[in-house]
Amino acid sequence: MLDDLRGVGRGPGGDYMPRPVNGKTDAGQLREKLFIWFQQWVSIFQRSPSPEKAFVPFITQLTKQGILKMDDVSSFFFRVCAESSVNSYIKSVTSGDFSSSYAYHALDAMSRLIVYIIKYHGDASGVNNDQAKVHYLTKILSIFVLVLANMHEEQGQAFQQKPFLRFFSSLINDLHTIEASLGSAYFQLLLAIRYRFLKSYLGVISKTFMKPVIHSAHCNPHISLGLRSPG
Repeated sequence: MLDDLRGVGRGPGGDYMPRPVNGKTDAGQLREKLFIWFQQWVSIFQRSPSPEKAFVPFITQLTKQGILKMDDVSSFFFRVCAESSVNSYIKSVTSGDFSSSYAYHALDAMSRLIVYIIKYHGDASGVNNDQAKVHYLTKILSIFVLVLANMHEEQGQAFQQKPFLRFFSSLINDLHTIEASLGSAYFQLLLAIRYRFLKSYLGVISKTFMKPVIHSAHCNPHISLGLRSPG
């Protein structure tokens, strides 16, 4: 299986793409297919006593489908995973189900899927596996940050922070459990999380809290922001 994950995202794909319709790819059909694959993984993660063993046949099939072999499709897959896992949390909270063991299932499943992929991912030439792992994680984190930014833009003050914080903490914890397998790549992966995800997360959160304060100060000049006056 390690051979299947070496250099993924560079070679030609399989039959993952729907046929073009009027010259355009049916993105909705592809999204549905990728969503079903992720839901299969969430189910495996929840029910399997050994998720890593179950990961092997799952990722093998995913790779054979070509989903991880092309950058555009693999990026779309991780975007669908991120959006559906966050939406799963929001749906649970909205419905009144505050059970963390259920609301966070999809987010925890996504974190574990990413960590397993990183664990087995390697450089196609076998020259620099550490760099290949860091590069792949950075790509996935960039997609998750994009989803975070889009949801923040759409939801405004109703933006939900908890699912993103849960994903971040789960990713750190899951990476720690396989530290021995990652070797020297472990520290580099943590740095990637710090610079690619955490900084973006804190940037969005700071805007969420500061925007209404700045707006209030603009509307009412008597409100002090604690800023030092010039002169």
